[in-house]
Amino acid sequence: VKNASGDSQTITAKYLVGCDGAKSAVRHALDFTFEGNTIDALFYVADVEMEFSESHDAIYVTFGADSFVAFFPMQGENKWRIIGNLPEEMKRDENEIDYGEIENKIRSETQLPLHIKGVKWFSVYRVHSRRVDKFRDGRCFLAGDAAHIHTPAGGQGMNTGIQDAYNLAWKMACVLRGDAAEQILDTYNEERLPNAERLLGTTDRMFNLAAGSDWLFGLIRTTVFPPLAKYILSFDVVKERFFPLISQIGINYRDGSLSEHAGDREFAVKAGDRLPYFLVDGKSIYDKLREPKFHLLTFSDGTSDDHTMTGEVESANAHLVDHHVVPLYPQVTELFGTDQPFHVLLRPDNYIGFISPETSLSRLKIYLKEVIGHS
Repeated sequence: VKNASGDSQTITAKYLVGCDGAKSAVRHALDFTFEGNTIDALFYVADVEMEFSESHDAIYVTFGADSFVAFFPMQGENKWRIIGNLPEEMKRDENEIDYGEIENKIRSETQLPLHIKGVKWFSVYRVHSRRVDKFRDGRCFLAGDAAHIHTPAGGQGMNTGIQDAYNLAWKMACVLRGDAAEQILDTYNEERLPNAERLLGTTDRMFNLAAGSDWLFGLIRTTVFPPLAKYILSFDVVKERFFPLISQIGINYRDGSLSEHAGDREFAVKAGDRLPYFLVDGKSIYDKLREPKFHLLTFSDGTSDDHTMTGEVESANAHLVDHHVVPLYPQVTELFGTDQPFHVLLRPDNYIGFISPETSLSRLKIYLKEVIGHS
């Protein structure tokens, strides 16, 4: 590799992870396929200082016949990010578009009372919808934009890249420390490739709705969707489905080989799901789960000496597993569908490895040995 000064340096490592973006040199060097298509539209993004009559705690979107403009509040007074696409009549090379044209388009398309006082940064770019057919080749891996790129619809790129990286990182750390068999690295491709496939399909559909050139989408976008959107999104059932999709906390690995289903038949939550959000002593359960290790949760009715188990768990595998005792709060019983004590083992990424009504340590020992490969 070459460093910032131009000097060459040779690095010897057991694994290589390409997190080097859409034009990934690692992907090209390894000859990964990167199939898909280029969206026939130009997009822009601008960070601006803007006086706007609307509240600074919401996202605003306007739709045109073949384009959209979205306003995202940013930290700081009057700070906004504006994202949109340019319609067919403005189709030119990216470097031929100046900011003045973009601002004029924003004003004419939105017809909103806004005053853009300054522009910190803007860019015009083309969008691709592509992915690799595998995330791993031997000891080499791809993550983030190096493995998949898509339209900005839904704003899912950053979250996806972070999830790729953490999914691979905890597994690789376990292997390098000798806490897991190397086969666990196969589950990176097993879990993240299907997600990339779904992501491209979802963002392509969202883009077609927001800015596609098809006349039917244009009709829905400009006449049907706007009056219905606020009404539809006011329903809790819609928000409950929409938020997990956009935030990606609804992703599950139920069909993955790290999800052990032997004990979860009677539970509403299953192995492979992300641990549901709930409060413990007025704070998020996730505040207890920041350590990058496995977490054994004992949901207790208070009749057993569960805290003795903490010493047993951590004396044997303190660097690998921690233990938390959580009361069977009403919210917990509602989420999991039981009022009886049970165990949940969370992976380091807080996805569920197993759920068991058996509150001894036998399931934990079996899982670590047979599923993770911990000796």
